[in-house]
Amino acid sequence: MNGEPNTPPEGKGGPINRLLSVALAAARARKCNQGLRHSLDAMPSTSIRKFDYDPNNMVLSVWFVASGKHYEFLDVPVETFTAFKAAFAKGRYFNDHVRNRYPFRLVT
Repeated sequence: MNGEPNTPPEGKGGPINRLLSVALAAARARKCNQGLRHSLDAMPSTSIRKFDYDPNNMVLSVWFVASGKHYEFLDVPVETFTAFKAAFAKGRYFNDHVRNRYPFRLVT
């Protein structure tokens, strides 16, 4: 053994196991990054149809049920998005923490 935890000795599938370990680590990293980018097509909300967040540009996109309009809210911190995603009442959280707090633009 070479001192690394959970590393099989050479000759017992070592290179293949290392390749699998690298592939699993890459998959975990992708899954972690996807946790920040979120799009939800069907949501139990009477006011918000779906939402999406772009962590690189800090843009929260929100589609509304009643109007069908899509707005982008700019400079929204990831913490606000994370709390919005976790909120039981998305419309209430949006009204209390996003609306009138961030610049926005109408997309459609």
